[in-house]
Amino acid sequence: MAEAPPARRVVDILTGAWQAQALYAAAALALPDHVAAGPGPPPRSPPRPGPNRTASNG
Repeated sequence: MAEAPPARRVVDILTGAWQAQALYAAAALALPDHVAAGPGPPPRSPPRPGPNRTASNG
């Protein structure tokens, strides 16, 4: 396998920590399991707030 160009090696050194953090986060959140499970139902949105009625205004 050919050695990477110096610029590529510098980028790999600079972004290595980010890559490791992204891999850790994906494993901690079980992203591969979620992707394998496929799409699920859409998330439920909270109920919309109605008019703010109090004894003094209405």
